[in-house]
Amino acid sequence: MVIGQAVPEGLAVLPPGPELSALLAGLDLSQVPNDDIVEVLTARSRQLAHEQAGMFAALAEVVCRRPFAGPLEVRRGDRADICGSDEVRAALSWTRRAAESETALALELVQALPQVLAALEQGLIDRVKA
Repeated sequence: MVIGQAVPEGLAVLPPGPELSALLAGLDLSQVPNDDIVEVLTARSRQLAHEQAGMFAALAEVVCRRPFAGPLEVRRGDRADICGSDEVRAALSWTRRAAESETALALELVQALPQVLAALEQGLIDRVKA
């Protein structure tokens, strides 16, 4: 029998963000007691949802930016640029289909479904539900 490490108190209710991320990074999963491993899994799921919301926000922002901005200039449009997903594809080494699909979902969440994006960011729902 192996005695594992204690899981920090309040892990189950800690909202996603930098504090939860740091706490999870400090855990050795092989040492988490059986009674607590599902709690760690759900905390990881909340944190992942939070990060995915940030990724969707960044994707939507990239495709709404306009080219030929000067140093430190922000040039933004209200709609996605027709070549925006190509920028994403090149930056992330994604296929054209993946870039178009993900940026379309990102725009839908940011522009049409901000409450869904907020729920994802708070870890209340996961990417599949979004």
